[in-house]
Amino acid sequence: GLTFIAMQYIVTVFAPALSQQLSMPLRAGTQYGFAIDVRTSSPSAKLALQVYGATSPCMDISEATRLDETAPITTTGWQTACLRFRPTLDLPYLMLVENAPSGVSGDRLFFDNLRSVESCPP
Repeated sequence: GLTFIAMQYIVTVFAPALSQQLSMPLRAGTQYGFAIDVRTSSPSAKLALQVYGATSPCMDISEATRLDETAPITTTGWQTACLRFRPTLDLPYLMLVENAPSGVSGDRLFFDNLRSVESCPP
């Protein structure tokens, strides 16, 4: 469509996260996969998108279950990232979190077009 999400990591105290309650929880032992389009405002920032599962809304990521992470995003153009994971417990919430290795960044991570996939391309 005409919209996308932008996250900006300011300081390490508050990692930007987008949390969504799922209509059906992710089930322990089940393989999941999705593709998502990503881009960055600064390739040198080496931002990445992390995926977490959580048992409650607004859960701190230190208490959430890390499921997968993209490679660092190193282009300003849109690219498709594919993530695959198998949770070890049932998780009713999905969280998308920007990861900035430097801990302080004014750079933005953009993402759009989240979609389920059966398998990731090689």
